[in-house]
Amino acid sequence: MAGSEEVTKAVEEAKLAQQNWKKTDINERAKIFIRIGNEILKRSQKLRTLITTGKLYLSFKK
Repeated sequence: MAGSEEVTKAVEEAKLAQQNWKKTDINERAKIFIRIGNEILKRSQKLRTLITTGKLYLSFKK
């Protein structure tokens, strides 16, 4: 369980990230979301390949 210092630090970091996000222009935000979307797509394609080839089932079976 996190101590109060860790929680305080996490809250401060979250507030700073929120302030920086507000300063980020729309083009930068778009680039960030595109990178996230591309990563999700890449991972879902890998997962699909594992499922369709049966490798995912075998890895859970062990």
